Amino acid sequence: GVETKKVDVRLIAATHQPLEELVQAGKFRQDLFYRLNVVPIALPPLRERRSDIPNLISHFLAKYNHELGKDLSISQDACAMLAEYDWPGNVRELQNVVERAAIFGEKELAQDDFNLTPIEFARRETAIGPNNQNVLESIKSGEARKIANALREAKGNISEAARILGAARSTLMYRLKKFGVLAK
Repeated sequence: GVETKKVDVRLIAATHQPLEELVQAGKFRQDLFYRLNVVPIALPPLRERRSDIPNLISHFLAKYNHELGKDLSISQDACAMLAEYDWPGNVRELQNVVERAAIFGEKELAQDDFNLTPIEFARRETAIGPNNQNVLESIKSGEARKIANALREAKGNISEAARILGAARSTLMYRLKKFGVLAK
């Protein structure tokens, strides 16, 4: 269009970088810093405010229950496991993990319904889960179980199983090779 339209907006910007230090080092524009730095809000990473995790899980679960028309709950063990995770992706990672579990989950979400990036768990020797399993092994066995169930439901058709899982066929093929089901 060619007409001028006035709008009133508020810009919210987030970063994990120390912008003041970057300005001093000449790596961030000073004028942009002062435009963005009107009302700074310091929010510690989620790993430093673990007490927020159960409330966030409840919020996201209610949101996805509504969107998906489900009535899911979460087990205490799963909630405790999620509270122990360090959340390098912060709240957005937690939201994505809860959404993924809600999409595939049924009734009460258990530990193996949550597909976490196992990097942080691999560094720990945390022993929680069924049969005192290491969390990493619990995650792997849960993922393998979901894949096996999807393949069973799809009568062995990999493309159909990928559709059931809501994953790309190439992703499912990668996982099947990783778990040693297919030759590498």
